[in-house]
Amino acid sequence: MVSHIDDDVWTGTTGNAAESGDAAVTVLAVEELPNFVPLAPGETSLSPALANALFGRVTLSDAETEVLRGDPGAALGTFAIHDGAKIGNQPELQALLTDGVPEQTHWARDPAIYIRHRGDLAPMWQHFNAMTRLQDEVGAWHYLRFWDPVVAYTYFHEIRAWPERVETLFGSSRVGAVQIIVPSRTEDPTRRFSLAAPVAGCARPADHRVTARDKHIFRQLQVPKLKQELVDWLLRYDAPRFRPFGEARLRALVDHGVAQGNTLSFVYKEEFAYLLYMMSFLGGWFHTSPLYAHISARFETPAVDRHLTVSNAFPGDYRALFQPNVSPDRALIDLNHYLRRRLKERGGWAHVTEEDTNEAVRLFAQASTLKPEAVQAALMEADRESDRLLIQNPVCRGIVRVPWLFLGARCFEDPLFPWIREILFRDDRIEANLIEVATYGTRRLGRIEAMLRRRNA
Repeated sequence: MVSHIDDDVWTGTTGNAAESGDAAVTVLAVEELPNFVPLAPGETSLSPALANALFGRVTLSDAETEVLRGDPGAALGTFAIHDGAKIGNQPELQALLTDGVPEQTHWARDPAIYIRHRGDLAPMWQHFNAMTRLQDEVGAWHYLRFWDPVVAYTYFHEIRAWPERVETLFGSSRVGAVQIIVPSRTEDPTRRFSLAAPVAGCARPADHRVTARDKHIFRQLQVPKLKQELVDWLLRYDAPRFRPFGEARLRALVDHGVAQGNTLSFVYKEEFAYLLYMMSFLGGWFHTSPLYAHISARFETPAVDRHLTVSNAFPGDYRALFQPNVSPDRALIDLNHYLRRRLKERGGWAHVTEEDTNEAVRLFAQASTLKPEAVQAALMEADRESDRLLIQNPVCRGIVRVPWLFLGARCFEDPLFPWIREILFRDDRIEANLIEVATYGTRRLGRIEAMLRRRNA
């Protein structure tokens, strides 16, 4: 599990405590630059905030002055470290600081961090070049992609109360004090990192060696990349289904998948991706439901074999949910036909009877090979959800049971079906909203049937 960015797992303190000096001395200052915004396409003049942060005169802290042993008001030069794989040819300054079409400008690709440094390029280049590839205590090599803003944003923040590491990166006598500006294209503000307390007395090893503490931070650095890769995977897997989610909902789904994968002790990216794939069939909480206990039991396989075991078994496990002569597609189509016919007879969900909803549950259960006790356990879960939501109307309680079997356990809080939560909990009229949820769900079921028919044509 990944700790919150403001928590220091090594000192046992929160970010606020560390910064206040109660338990750990913060030697690296973290300053937010909320007005640090790039140029828009066609603009040629930097905003005052951007120009001052990048090129303005800086009054150094006492710690920086001590390392420099010079004028605290001295001017600092500005250097950009960028990813050549993202940019290619050396960009002009205007292109580097312009947001827009990624093929034409560079800010959109998070290409650079900006270093304020007093001195020549050569010693600074030597200093940071030595930090790109580091060894641990047993000689294994690790890459520190500090020039990637996503990496820098987290790594620098996590080492702010680690004097030895701060001294290595920011206070080395070889390079002199530096300030590093890390832009952000997310809702997080741009941050400036600089020395806040003297570090000259640190017992720093001669070489920067990767420690267990570094490795813990490195694992955290992988999480944003993993989540972005999973978002991209969902769009490749089923673009018509997932593109309408939009960026925020897709990330909510991926956050859910990563969180649940962590509870299952997942290790590899392929495991998280396949879990999302399974969720798209069985619902985002299937692994907690007795309906699918025989499937989720495969997650107990040792990590080295788990992905292969689960992915090989899942197609057969899924088919086994249904009678041999009834395909899953056929079961959904039959359920949709029953609901359409009965809703037409009754005049909509507002007029169905308890018997109608019980019949819908019976049809879906009949189409599967689930053990009767598993079906009853799932329905008891649905009834407990009705109790939790204070739903008393028998018809509404029956309506809760249908999606519980059809969409999966805890479907009212499933990020795969965000429309349910948005409709059901928009106000305190839960039972009235439930009728609207059922109506909207029936329309979606009709679209699913049309898609299945096109796919099988």
